[in-house]
Amino acid sequence: MLEEEYPSETWVRVYTDGSATNATTKGGAGIYIKYPNGDQQSEAIPTGLHCSNYKAEEEALTHAAHSIKNKIDNTTQVVFLTDALSVLQALKNDKLPQLQQALYNIKSLTTVIQWIPSHCGVWGNEQADKLAKYGAEQRQEENPVCFTEMKTIIKSLFNTPQQQDSYHQLTRSEQTTIFRLRTGHNRLNQHLHKVMKVVPSPICTCGEAEQDTHTSYSHARSIRH
Repeated sequence: MLEEEYPSETWVRVYTDGSATNATTKGGAGIYIKYPNGDQQSEAIPTGLHCSNYKAEEEALTHAAHSIKNKIDNTTQVVFLTDALSVLQALKNDKLPQLQQALYNIKSLTTVIQWIPSHCGVWGNEQADKLAKYGAEQRQEENPVCFTEMKTIIKSLFNTPQQQDSYHQLTRSEQTTIFRLRTGHNRLNQHLHKVMKVVPSPICTCGEAEQDTHTSYSHARSIRH
């Protein structure tokens, strides 16, 4: 399809991709350009310490437009190939002023922005993907983050399981025990008497107070010490 629509003998093909670690930090933009004369150009660019995949994809397209501005003449046809559908939709709705300006600066060229599916065996796209990941590994600068970008990062953080915290390192049985102790839905006399109504009294077997989470924990501490 690409060869039919954009023959490599007459079109400059610009593949772009963006990547961010855990979709929230250490962004990277990858650009791979194939010129009709056979020349190739590769760029791996860090896009900031605080960065989403979306922002990295946008930066990749913006940098690519700047990159080719002074390298080709006005008779050249250029196709930008990207798998960033959300970025293309935002561009269509005039929500990306920096990218729009970069594209405006090359308006003398015949320019097409073409969406392609990711990881479908397109060699140039795979190269851009590798370059984006390499860019993410480079030294990152602290970067300002707009409100919309911050919302995206926060949403990604909440949607990402925090597998490194202590709770996720517990066994299923240990997690269940903690849940029961915190909610009060457990097998202590207070719950069994007042809620389940299966024992005659909420009092602890020690006879001192109701058997709830607090008294059980206090007794356990006194026994341990």
